[in-house]
Amino acid sequence: MKLSKRESNFLRLLLIRIKLRVMYDQFPKLPIGTSSERLFRAVIRENMIVQFYNFIKVRNDLIKDPKIKVVDESLKQCWEPIIKFQEPITQLRHQYIAHIQEGDRRFKRTVNEIIDECQFPTRFGEILFMVGCILIYCDVIRGNFETEWKNTVKKHDVMNPKFLTYGTLRIDDVSMKLKQISDEVATNLRQNKLRSFTSINI
Repeated sequence: MKLSKRESNFLRLLLIRIKLRVMYDQFPKLPIGTSSERLFRAVIRENMIVQFYNFIKVRNDLIKDPKIKVVDESLKQCWEPIIKFQEPITQLRHQYIAHIQEGDRRFKRTVNEIIDECQFPTRFGEILFMVGCILIYCDVIRGNFETEWKNTVKKHDVMNPKFLTYGTLRIDDVSMKLKQISDEVATNLRQNKLRSFTSINI
């Protein structure tokens, strides 16, 4: 079984929608009382930016299809808020979020410089609005190609192997396991006359 080009693009769009839907629903509920909680919101925002980049790439492929392009033209209000920030989204994704200057990459501009130059919105409300725009886009595309969309999902489900669970460690046992590792590391450090620590900070 093989996916057509359109089906492949629908599947890519679906995966973006699934991730963004969860973030859209849960993000406003995240607490912001502590610095750790605020940082977690920033981490989720970074994941949203990755999905913005993915959306831009998928849309570019989708609109090569004349039938989809007709629908896309009626969705300008949905894709324009994201597309107009394509440059900073791409730069933030490539240089700081996904790759973190790996290999031969070098820091050319800081995050703030990228944001300031392009006036990319940093308020959580603006980012959440952009997520909502993509969700509307996805649902309209799905609604206008419902039969093909459903067939794509069916094909994917058939081709996708059953989810299997690997590993044995339960969440309740993580702290105990990390404490064991921490003690072993502390012993190694002392034996090698290196700076050690007395307690685990997790």
